[in-house]
Amino acid sequence: MKMPKFVPQEKRFFEMMEKEAENLYSASKVFADMFDSFSGMEEKLSIINKMEHEGDVIVHDIFDDLNKTFITPIDREDIAAIASEMDNVLDLIDEVAEEAVLFKIESPNPHLVRFSKKLRDAVGEIHLAVKKMRNLKNAIEIKRHCIRINELEHEMDIATINAYAQLFESADAIKILKLKELYTNLEDAMDNCEDVADVIMGLLIKYA
Repeated sequence: MKMPKFVPQEKRFFEMMEKEAENLYSASKVFADMFDSFSGMEEKLSIINKMEHEGDVIVHDIFDDLNKTFITPIDREDIAAIASEMDNVLDLIDEVAEEAVLFKIESPNPHLVRFSKKLRDAVGEIHLAVKKMRNLKNAIEIKRHCIRINELEHEMDIATINAYAQLFESADAIKILKLKELYTNLEDAMDNCEDVADVIMGLLIKYA
């Protein structure tokens, strides 16, 4: 199936997805810095909260336009899936940031630092892939970004197993519950990143 031609105004879907990806990437960088520096936690949480709200607005606009548009530059189901999965990632980033403050995580945790950076890197690959989706002739480069996301997800799986193993060596039940919740949500966020990559890979096959 060849990529059909569309009128210029329909490029707004790419523009909105790029805007969502950029907002998500900005949030992921604040999030990674939140755990790396472990300073200004509440201030950074506030920034992430605002970005999460902005993400909701963008997704609402995407779905609103999908309902009003007969012809879309790529299948509407794919636009909806990419937008929804990116929103899921941002929701989980916001949730983990909220929990870190609520749970009073008061000292740096090497696993949280590692996970937040891997998540940031995966989101960065999403940002680059989405920016290149306007021209699917960039298929090789887009595929490279998707493969890297899959690699990061695999790395996260291994790191999470090790983190859980170390966590359950603790006798502090409250600490176990708090950190397990954070680790699980971060793992889920990375899984959502992989879901975005899977949809994009499907597009490359569809329009090859």
